[in-house]
Formats: sequence, C-alpha cells, structure tokens
Amino acid sequence: MKTPILVLLFCCCCSTYAQKRLFVRVYDLSGKKIDKGRVLAVSDSTVLLETVSKTDTISARNIGSIRTRRAAGHNIAIGMTTGGVLGAIFGAIAAQPVYNPQSSPNEPPQMQVNVVTPAESAVIGLVTGLAAGALVGTLVTASNRSVKTVINGDPAKWKEFQMMVADYNARHQKKE
Repeated sequence: MKTPILVLLFCCCCSTYAQKRLFVRVYDLSGKKIDKGRVLAVSDSTVLLETVSKTDTISARNIGSIRTRRAAGHNIAIGMTTGGVLGAIFGAIAAQPVYNPQSSPNEPPQMQVNVVTPAESAVIGLVTGLAAGALVGTLVTASNRSVKTVINGDPAKWKEFQMMVADYNARHQKKE
C-alpha cells in the first residue's frame, strides 16, 4: 500500500508548471506598489494585467518601475507549504507498522514494533519538510532573475519594457 502512494506523491513533486505569461509587480512614481499580476497585453501607453479576480489597465505615465517575478516571501511560503504537507504525509506513511508473514513454517508471524507513532512521525516529517521547503524556496529566489525596469514616464524606457515582454512571450510560447 505504501508504494503506490509514494509513487503518486513523487510524480506530483516532479511535475512542473510552465508559466505562460510574465508576472510583474508595478510601482508608481513614488515607489509604492500599485498592482501585480500577469501581463496580458502591452500597448504604447498602457499595460493590461490579469490578477486572480480582475483585469486592470495601468497607464504608462503613472508607472515608476516594474519588477518581474514574484517576491522572495512568496517562493519561501510555497516551498514551506509543499515541504510541510509532503513531509507530514511521508512521515505518517513511514511510521505505519509493517507486517511480515511467516518466513518459515515453524516461526510465528512477526509485527514490526515502532518507537514513534504515525502521528509523532508526521509531526517530525512536517518540521523537516518545513525546513527543507524553506531552503528550496530560498534557492529558487536566489536563482530567479528578477528584472527591475525603471520607467518614470519615459517613452524610451516604456518601449524597452514592451520589447522585453515581447521577447519573453516569444520564448515561452506553447510549442504545437
């Protein structure tokens, strides 16, 4: 019973998610974050962002700077959540007693005696998974190449941002 569950969890961990649209955080001229989301479109004077619940249009003359990728806290939180849940599941599964049938006709069946209960093992797995997830989130943050584009209402810098989005879209387009 352990093997199929472990294989399923391993496959879930190994699956990757390819981003289709560039994620950005938009800051106003004073440096205050005004919006964040995935870039749907960039025109000569606006950027169209898709958030979880709505779509926003932001004028280029109101944008001070734009940062790509997500903040460090987001990556660490996702790593800790994933690591904690998987660690708790693996810990609980690993502590299940193992029944060994008779190895010879003269011996009685044997039951493995565990020192810790499945609940204790799940807590140990949770704590270990949280620590490992935080480490993975930190490594992902360090390897992400977040780009800060300072616009400050400058049309030339806005054109540079448009080219960057077009290049990103060309590189991350679905292959058919």
